[in-house]
Parts: sequence; structure tokens; C-alpha cells
Amino acid sequence: MPRAYSADMRERVIARVESGASRREAAEYYDISASTAVIWVKCFRATGCCSAKPRGGSTSPLEAMRISCSLWSKSSLT
Repeated sequence: MPRAYSADMRERVIARVESGASRREAAEYYDISASTAVIWVKCFRATGCCSAKPRGGSTSPLEAMRISCSLWSKSSLT
């Protein structure tokens, strides 16, 4: 899976658009897709920042079972 663009790249694209360039021009200048530039600018104008969304981090439903089994086995040994 490709990595997220850096915050610096996002800021440069947004700054270029805010200084008068179109989103498509900024995208072409920085060699990113036009849809990416559109999304970043839309996010920036709505929230005031445009950081990457968190990725991954989900846990398996079996993880809770592993922990409870581990606690059960420790308590049964004493």
C-alpha cells in the first residue's frame, strides 16, 4: 500500500492554490493527481488543516479472547 503524502507536500499544494493557482495547475506542478489536490483544498477550507488520516491500527476480535484466555490461565495456576 502506498504511503501518505507528507504534510509539507499538502501545505505546498494548498499554499499554491491559495495564492491564485487552480487546483489542477497546482496538482500538475507538484506531479499529483488533480483529485488529490481538490480533496486537500476542500478539506483545508472546511477544517483549516489537512493532515493525513490515520491508517491501520485495527485489532482482531480474537485479541480480546487471547487476553481473556491469558488471564484465565494465570488465575487457574494460583
